[in-house]
Amino acid sequence: MEKLIKKIASKFPKTYREDIEQELFIESCECEKRFDPTRGTSLFSFCYPSLYYKALHWVEEQRRYLCQDDDRKMETYINGDLEQGIDYGDRWKELDPIEQFIYRLKHWRGMPLEEIVSEFSEVIGIKSRKTLSKKLIQINQKLNLQ
Repeated sequence: MEKLIKKIASKFPKTYREDIEQELFIESCECEKRFDPTRGTSLFSFCYPSLYYKALHWVEEQRRYLCQDDDRKMETYINGDLEQGIDYGDRWKELDPIEQFIYRLKHWRGMPLEEIVSEFSEVIGIKSRKTLSKKLIQINQKLNLQ
């Protein structure tokens, strides 16, 4: 399990890795409790998604502390759109966690595309600014913002 934890943590910025490993160790204990070998999957396959999204969520929470007005921005988006008769909240829930993460980094935290790619390419699975730009267009289309 230690190799899996280190593999996942290595996909995130170095400044977070030690803390992520600690968080993932705790989560791995919970995963092992839920694991049922009779279902025909390996422990690695069973735990990887939970651990990966735990790490992603943890990094996102750390970033939130750096930008305290995220919740106010989300409230403004939702309330502003609801006033216009648009149910933005339901569309937001339809985005997968990676899409939500990318959107938050770009639009709520104002990170430049180059910085998102350089810091989070392993996490989001995007290695170029051009590909990230296309992904943001797709996300905006899903949210009907274009």
